[in-house]
Amino acid sequence: MNYKIFVKPKKNNNYIVSLLVGRKVKKEWESFSKDLCVQYCKNNKIGMIVIYKNFIKRGANYSNPVFNKFLFGDYLENNLKFVKNVCYLDHDILCNPLAPNIFNFLKSKKFNVVSKYKNTPYPQTDDFLKRRAAFFRKKYYQESFPLDSALTITRRQTYKYHKWPDLGDYFCSGLIMFNLKNHSKFLKKIFEKYEKSNLTTLTKGEEPIMNYELIRTKKINWLNYKFQVLWLLEMNSKYPFLYKFKNNRQLIKECILNSLSENYFVHFSGKWPEGQMWKIRKILSKKDLKFYKKFNLFLKRKLKSKPRKELIKFYNK
Repeated sequence: MNYKIFVKPKKNNNYIVSLLVGRKVKKEWESFSKDLCVQYCKNNKIGMIVIYKNFIKRGANYSNPVFNKFLFGDYLENNLKFVKNVCYLDHDILCNPLAPNIFNFLKSKKFNVVSKYKNTPYPQTDDFLKRRAAFFRKKYYQESFPLDSALTITRRQTYKYHKWPDLGDYFCSGLIMFNLKNHSKFLKKIFEKYEKSNLTTLTKGEEPIMNYELIRTKKINWLNYKFQVLWLLEMNSKYPFLYKFKNNRQLIKECILNSLSENYFVHFSGKWPEGQMWKIRKILSKKDLKFYKKFNLFLKRKLKSKPRKELIKFYNK
């Protein structure tokens, strides 16, 4: 089986797409991400497709499955012609089912992505948050963790490493939204170009190449950061105490729920413990969902905020 359609709306050709190459990735998505993603798609009447096929040939220079991001669009355009626009999501992204339809923000002639550096909501700098992550990893996770590593690399240093000019911004390739007709063949050509030259990237993955080639087209629509909140930054800004309480699953769950309720998609990347915290079954219960639905309705309600004659008394139960 090359793919599976989990949600197919009658009158919509916009689809969320995830690539699940290998049993481990497939099992993780089905156990922890699937339910929230499917709920999100149904709520917004958009489609959901999972692709299991590995488009990378055996023995190819770029054998890492992440390079399939350059190729799946061409496959869909040729084989599933009812799909017009796609939003690719990494398998370790949790969706808020109550979030708005991301395709309402699509610009079909551009690549639609989320910046890692600009318009983030954190009061701390990117450098501070990454340095905190390094320092706390060494303290609470592994004493041998180096305080000076690629974890704290800047955007400028990333471009310089590949001998490219600094293009002024950088996105996380865990989310990419685009129109198949306008962009799938362009993405395939990028893969063919670099697969032939066999460029070794800083991350050993596709993200640096995708940033350089896409941003320099100047056809980028920068989406709201809420559509791809990076958990490493989110945690180090709001919940750094989770390093100390790394074994408290209930506390971790409550923090994730809080971030999910305030945002649209939350991305947990990496093999370190922070990036594994999303692996909680049924993380958003029906009861939780009902609560946040009521809260969202309350946020839209007009309030008089009229002072009362007497102070409101608190009755301790």
